[in-house]
Amino acid sequence: MIHVIHIENQHIYARQLDQMFQLRHQYYVEGHGWAGLTSKDGRETDEFDDETAVYLMSLDPLGDIAASVRLNPTTGPTLLKKFADWSDEAIPNAANVWDISRWMAATQHRRGTHPRWPSNHQRELMLGILEFCLSREIARLVMLAEHRLAERIAAYGWPLRYLGAPRDYENGKGTAVAAEIGVGIDVLAMTRIRTGLSEPQLMELALPTEQHRKAS
Repeated sequence: MIHVIHIENQHIYARQLDQMFQLRHQYYVEGHGWAGLTSKDGRETDEFDDETAVYLMSLDPLGDIAASVRLNPTTGPTLLKKFADWSDEAIPNAANVWDISRWMAATQHRRGTHPRWPSNHQRELMLGILEFCLSREIARLVMLAEHRLAERIAAYGWPLRYLGAPRDYENGKGTAVAAEIGVGIDVLAMTRIRTGLSEPQLMELALPTEQHRKAS
């Protein structure tokens, strides 16, 4: 199952959020050595971990993070907007376009350990992303990501379009690209077939509204 974590229910997932920020430090700061990241006490966070951020998490049987991703609406600040010069087109500012970033998996669920990427948790996360987009009437995702991740997404069959040419960063430390991904019921259907997972994956714990609390 893919858990949807946002400002209204994130206190329920305090342990998993702490794990996620630690994994982000291990993955992006220690593993990739990206410069300019904000990391404190072994946890990587940035200005886009705000009240609009939504995290999708695949958890293992012990409730630990297996894979996760962050999404932000483009109606507010986003990672791609911050690095808008990577795109040859204007960055969208629309309720039905969201920014996707910090897509990662725990070490034991990465491609190097499981050559048939994506692992079950990664497959679940792919479906969870598409189900979330349908639940919020999102038509497109935009991202600034490692070029190899964009290539992997496109190879899987998701409709991906580059918004600019892939470019090296930090003196050749890696290659990144700005891209747009089309999402919708057709992409979800195709992904269900390819993953072999037909059951809905998304789970969103909803808190009682003020009206329900008064009635109880």
